[in-house]
Amino acid sequence: MVAQVRRDDWADQKQFDAMMRLVNELEARVAAFEIPTETAANIAAANAAVNCLNNFAGRIFRYITNNILIMVRGSLPTSQWDVVDGSASVTPA
Repeated sequence: MVAQVRRDDWADQKQFDAMMRLVNELEARVAAFEIPTETAANIAAANAAVNCLNNFAGRIFRYITNNILIMVRGSLPTSQWDVVDGSASVTPA
């Protein structure tokens, strides 16, 4: 997987640099991790367990249907989720 993270998507350079370090580490180690899976419907629903329980910035899941890694930006039920390659994002409602 080649990361396609865009600088314009992040509030500041430190946040962007941290994201790039995480993406690079994930690409190097993804085979060694047991990454939990989740449905797109649950990620998009603010009241779904994935958005309400044990949520923290940097939490990662893999979409069941298309094998894409996603990461949440914050700990709130409505915190934005980003595809780690920068191709899309989802804000739960």
